Parts: sequence; C-alpha cells; structure tokens
Amino acid sequence: MIYSIGLSIYLILASPFYLLKVLRGKYRSNFFQRLGFGLKKIEGKTIWLHACSVGEIEAAAPFIELLMKEKKDFRIIISTVTETGFARAKKMFANLELRYLPFDFKFAIRKHLLTAGEPDSFYIIETEIWPNLIRELSARKIPIFIVNGRISDRAWKRYRRFAFLFRTILRRISAVAARTELDAERYKFLGADRVEAVGNIKYDRIAPALPRNTPQGRFVLFGSTHHGEEKICIEIFERLRKKIPELRAILAPRHIERAKELVKKYGGSLRSEGWDDSKLLILDTHGELAGMYAIAEAAFIGGSLVPVGGHNPLEAAIHSVPSIWGPYTENFRDACDVLKDNGGFIVQNGDELYSVFESLLTDNRLRLQCGASARKKVLENRGAAERTWKFFQQVTK
Repeated sequence: MIYSIGLSIYLILASPFYLLKVLRGKYRSNFFQRLGFGLKKIEGKTIWLHACSVGEIEAAAPFIELLMKEKKDFRIIISTVTETGFARAKKMFANLELRYLPFDFKFAIRKHLLTAGEPDSFYIIETEIWPNLIRELSARKIPIFIVNGRISDRAWKRYRRFAFLFRTILRRISAVAARTELDAERYKFLGADRVEAVGNIKYDRIAPALPRNTPQGRFVLFGSTHHGEEKICIEIFERLRKKIPELRAILAPRHIERAKELVKKYGGSLRSEGWDDSKLLILDTHGELAGMYAIAEAAFIGGSLVPVGGHNPLEAAIHSVPSIWGPYTENFRDACDVLKDNGGFIVQNGDELYSVFESLLTDNRLRLQCGASARKKVLENRGAAERTWKFFQQVTK
C-alpha cells in the first residue's frame, strides 16, 4: 500500500518531465503502452520473459532459444523497459511477441495480463523487483522465476538496508537461478526460498557473426566506453601508432548517442555513415559490438576505468581476443575472475593499459596464446542455461 502510494506520488510529480519527453519524441513509442493502452491481444498459452535492456536481452538469448525448443506449443512474450532493449529484441527475436513492461501500477499490470493470453510462467532476467507485478502474478498462481540472478555490490547496499521490505516480495518468487554462490547467498538473505547457483548463462552465447561491410587491417577495440575513458583510450591509441603506424582503432561508446560528439572531439568516421580509411572508427549502431570484437587483436572493456562496474569481457573472449579492464568490475566479477591470467588482464590506469596493449600487439605468440586461453575458458564454463532449466523443472514438479 505504502509502495503504491509512493509510486503514484512519483508519477504525478514526474508527469511534466515525461510529457515533455513524449512531446519531443522520446518515450513516445512506449509510454502509453506501459500504462496498458494499445496492446495487441494474444491468444492461447504463453510464456512471458522480461529483460530490461540491451545487455539483458543479449544475456537471455541462450535461455530464450532453450524455451523455444522446450515449449514449442507456447507463444513467448518478451518485454523490455528501454527503447534500445526493444530494438535489440526486435532484431534478435522478431518472430516472438514483443512489448514494453507495464509501469508498476495495478491497473496497468492488469491491462497487460488481460491481453497476454494464458501465461504459464514469468521469467525475469537478472534482477528487477517490481512489487505490484510480482503480487499480481502470484495472486494468479503464475510461477515467477529469476534467470541469471545477480545482485551487484551497489544494489546490495540498498537491498540489505530494506531487506524487511524485499522479503515479503521475494518469498513469492518460485525459484532463483543465481550466477554465483555470492549472489545465491544474497537472494537467500532477502527471503527467496528456492535458490541455486547454476553459473552465468552469458557463457552459453554463441560467437556473433562479424557484421557486414567491416574494414580490413590491424585493429584495437575500445568497447562500451564511458565518459572519462575515451580521452585515455585515444591517447593510448596515438602512442601505440607511433610503434605500429598501420594500427587502427574502433571506439564503441556504451551510449551510442554520444558517438557524434566523440567524432567532433577526436575525428574519425561513424559506422552509420559508412566507414572510410580513417584510423579511428566510431561505432554508432545497435547490436554490432559483440560481433565486431572478431576483427580486434586486443580489446579494452569499458566502464572499468571509471566507477561504473564494467561490461562483458566474454564478448571478446569467445572470439579468441585478449581483453583488458580496469579496477571497477563488480558487474562482471565472476567473468573477470575466470579470465584473469587466462587471456584477461586487469590494469589500474592508462599507463598500465598502454603497457598491456603494447605487449600484446608486438608479441604475436603471446597474443595468440592469450586469445586461445580466453576462448577455452568460455567453452569450459558453458551449460548454465541447461542447468537453469533443469533446476526450474525440479522446483515445479
């Protein structure tokens, strides 16, 4: 009750902001749908899977493919929160039912459920706790499962402080397939009854194909970079070119809307405008970074030299590409622990980052050994999607 009142007050106070955004075009495609309007009615038995944004959609791919195989008679609904997540889902799973997750108001949730066919189960990728949604699903006796469950260090501080509130919600979750033992312990502390550490389903993702019309040459890749990292990356790249004049770079900002700003600042050419022979190529298209790692000789994984929490080093490793990251990796601690000293390198600053790049780019044998070791580690850790499915089947027997 208190939660719903607080959410209503927030919506009233924030409505001018959202209205302005809608009028300018942002949120226009999802705002009214998230309130429960304009939904297409789906007939028959369904399974609903929620993945907040791009990262969760890509992480969910192996589990979605398994669902499609195991539940052939069911229609699969995929919901997202962000527009970028929706666009990625549409590109990867155009034949499935796609929609935006309802705002966590009972009236909006009920409108969605009325049009969602006959949901057999509801899957949440990683961690999003929407109290009213979970209550409404539980009241209808629809099993709720968390897939690839994780609770970051940052979120853990907040969840632990309000554990007494989360316990009443998490007790309604049917089962949690956690990424690590640490994540499993955190879910148990917060009240989840059936929890098992099954591993990270991101290892199960197959190597994405190299995007079309990619350039030729020797490349380093700076992936998923954030503000404060690009300057360091460009300086390192210029230093490397003094030793390796033919070297080129791909810079992939985490938020691609920043790409044009980066071109103005550092030069180079944009992927969307057709790459030329520029030494610096800036990626500004959705869904291509994971495949683009295939042409890199070594890669930096962004969000790790600034306190963001890091991004996914497995995308480089599956292509046999050595990867380097900074000290802030709590979002991918398990993957970084696996890859460290197995084709992955942790650095503390720009000078150390330059040193590792230089070693890898000037020692072909070292680079190939590191790349092979990284790929081997990914392959050794596969199977989490299958373990997740088996665990959920045991719970529902």
